[in-house]
Amino acid sequence: MGWYLAYFSIYFIALFAIGIYYYFRVTTSTDYNIAGWNMGFWPIVGTIISTWCGAAVFIGWVGMGFT
Repeated sequence: MGWYLAYFSIYFIALFAIGIYYYFRVTTSTDYNIAGWNMGFWPIVGTIISTWCGAAVFIGWVGMGFT
């Protein structure tokens, strides 16, 4: 049981540290949403398309459930 608590604690502390690091690094909503346009063309296109497809599929399946 002690090892589980140790692993969980280390994991939680690592995630918290990463979150604090990026909290101070990201300053605008553009930095948060699309990495400040620093990723290149194709990763940004993939991000936008996957966002559109994800929303369309979710709304479409809900709509099909009520028909």
